Amino acid sequence: MSIPILMTKFVADAMCGRVEFIDSNASVLEAIEKVVFKQIGALVVKENGKPSGVVTLRDIVLRCLAKGSDPRDVKVSEIASKPLITVKEYTPIDEVPILLEKHKITRVFVEENGNIIGYVSLLELLPVYLRDIIGIRRSTP
Repeated sequence: MSIPILMTKFVADAMCGRVEFIDSNASVLEAIEKVVFKQIGALVVKENGKPSGVVTLRDIVLRCLAKGSDPRDVKVSEIASKPLITVKEYTPIDEVPILLEKHKITRVFVEENGNIIGYVSLLELLPVYLRDIIGIRRSTP
């Protein structure tokens, strides 16, 4: 069995550049308002202006709401997933699923010079692999 050589080689080729941020001292209610208004599934948490973690819909529901906590009284920093798992733009795309499985996460963030510039989630990976499976393959040298 051969290992497929994907047409999309790097994270930069598949990443989504739509990233939203929230301060670690913000309330979970503020996070809820932001994810609902922006229609997104995750916010990068900033602590002292630097990315420190991520708060996802899963974090909000399971670590706050399902426990009966009042989202007005809980800080994002209390429920955020840490550390923020990052890759560089030119990380080979094949490394992303390995990181997702290793860390039991659904997205990795793309970092450049200390700034988060995008992410790759399962949704971005689907077309990468689908293109290969449906017959658009590169031949191996």
